[in-house]
Amino acid sequence: MSLKRELIYIDEIDKTDEIEKYSYRGDKCVVVFKNSNKEFSYGKNRARIVRTAVSGDKAFNVFNYLKEIANTVGLKTEEGNNILARSYDSISEIPEDCILASFLNGSLSTQNSDATNPNFFPFGFNLSQKEAVNKAFSNNLSVIEGPPGTGKTQTILNIIANAVINGQSIAIVSKRRKLLLNTTMLRFIKTFIFTIFFISSYAQVRDYNHDTHRATLTKVFHRVKLYSVYRQQVDWNKLQDKVLKDSNSILSYENFKHRIQLLFSSIGDKHAALFVNGNKISANVSPRTGIRSTLLNELKRSNPQLRTQILESNYGYILIPSNNTNDNLSIMAQAIQDSLCKLLTNKLKGIIIDLRANEGGSIYPMFTGLSQLIGDGVFGAFNNIDGTNRVQWKLKNGKFYQRGKIVASVKTNCSCSKKMKVAVLLSQVTASAGEMVAIALKGRENTIFIGEKTYGLTTGNVTFKIDGHLLALSASFTEDRTGKVYNSSVLPDIEIIEGDNFSDISKDKKVLEAIKWFNSSNSSLH
Repeated sequence: MSLKRELIYIDEIDKTDEIEKYSYRGDKCVVVFKNSNKEFSYGKNRARIVRTAVSGDKAFNVFNYLKEIANTVGLKTEEGNNILARSYDSISEIPEDCILASFLNGSLSTQNSDATNPNFFPFGFNLSQKEAVNKAFSNNLSVIEGPPGTGKTQTILNIIANAVINGQSIAIVSKRRKLLLNTTMLRFIKTFIFTIFFISSYAQVRDYNHDTHRATLTKVFHRVKLYSVYRQQVDWNKLQDKVLKDSNSILSYENFKHRIQLLFSSIGDKHAALFVNGNKISANVSPRTGIRSTLLNELKRSNPQLRTQILESNYGYILIPSNNTNDNLSIMAQAIQDSLCKLLTNKLKGIIIDLRANEGGSIYPMFTGLSQLIGDGVFGAFNNIDGTNRVQWKLKNGKFYQRGKIVASVKTNCSCSKKMKVAVLLSQVTASAGEMVAIALKGRENTIFIGEKTYGLTTGNVTFKIDGHLLALSASFTEDRTGKVYNSSVLPDIEIIEGDNFSDISKDKKVLEAIKWFNSSNSSLH
């Protein structure tokens, strides 16, 4: 098996093994597949080259040097097979962000910035074993060795115990199965099963301990530093002094909350949040805070839900509400799709999509539910700050694809002309997934946006589990189908501030403006 120096994705599907060579001509990637002399050209929105750990010559040469040593000195089986060389041969790719990558490139940091302080030794220890446990947590890579009877199993179990109590994941691997099943190990595991119950209870108590807030804060800080889409524009030394100051003091929950908010606001991440025991900590309050009172009163009074209506002159209206993780997203997606199809049976001349009450949630039911209006093909993307990790949004027959995989789908029962006129209504409340629906329709022909500037949560979030809590962090910006990047609000084509009337949309100023646009002779818009 050959080691891949680069990965080549076509339409987010890994085609590396099928490609003989590639080159760039202008803004096109020209690909020649194996067993074919024909050239195929792909735009930058379809072809993506991903670096691996051995893309550079230095790392590639180091890996081959180690492989040659393995071929020369590796332990062999009775049949003459080189065990170590066979392991090297089985490696086909090395991700750019793994520890092996850092080792091959000579950039492996000795210290682990997310290190936890082990203080729990349920299986006993001597000084050398305690030192081994400490080094395992304070270093990115640690090797523990010693002759039989020196307590390696005991040390491993103490490492596992501390990892569990700090909410970390553990993988125990052995080439020889019997090593995990010997009498000593079984005795320790029986003890460990009891210890797990003790640790679980102890961890719950520690959740309320102020010292735990300090450890969690440190881990959140370093995770934000590594993955935030804004990381390149932050002076991390200054921010660390502000957020992690007084490192020896214990933190109350209120102080901890304040520092998390300071961290998010200092990097400019309005979309980030830390969920602690059901409570949300973010730099911002709800999109409904600070909006004009007339809109807020209208939202409270009418409590908008998914609904459709046929308006004068055979124009359709569909209101797309927010959703949350407690909703059944598949049922919601199909409900949106069925409502749209019911409208389309009326031979409509135009459709109004109302996103004014949409504060966000999951994009999946909204994208798939409105798939006929958004249209098949690539219609947007998540992209990091330097454009090296682009994840396309793609629809086909009601199925939503990311990285070549189906992540959501609906059963489609209708079709819609690409020339269908669409008016999208926006408000100050439109946020997050609601804004991404608007972005998904940006660049579509015969589409106009009416209302006001949206709230401005147009980043894509990734989530991390830290000490039993959930960190949501902005890790990418969004692009529309034309490649335009949105790092703030979505703007309307026609601005109208007041005049919302969800109870009687026939009197709603934005709806009336949409109908006016539908009826105009110059309503074709890109």
